[in-house]
Formats: sequence, structure tokens, C-alpha cells
Amino acid sequence: MLLAGLGWGGMPRHWVIDDLASGKLVELASTSWKSDRMLSISVAKRKGAELQPASDWLWQRLAGLDEPSTTP
Repeated sequence: MLLAGLGWGGMPRHWVIDDLASGKLVELASTSWKSDRMLSISVAKRKGAELQPASDWLWQRLAGLDEPSTTP
């Protein structure tokens, strides 16, 4: 999913070092991210990225998690 341009994630550096070096992946660093017991989900994609149907479906579901549920 990371190489497909769908979102971000934490990976061991030695697994992605070649992808970072080639520019396929970009390292994001922020001192404002903190670790706690709450799981936060964020979705991001490159501008103009074309998603395949399954990726688009997942994108739509994850992007809408902050919207109120319509299910009782």
C-alpha cells in the first residue's frame, strides 16, 4: 500500500532503504506525533494519483471515518 501511494506507515528502515534511496518512498518526520494507546488513522495520497478499484474503495472508507455513522 505504501508503494502504491496510499497513505503512510511505519516500516523498519532496513526494509525500505532502497525505496527511500530511489524516491519511491519519502520519509515523513514530525516531532508532534506521539505514541499513546489511542490509534489514530490518517489517509493521504499523492495529488493526481490514480487508485485501483480496491484501493479507491479502501480510501473512501478510511477517509470517511471521521463522519458520523448512519448506522443505528
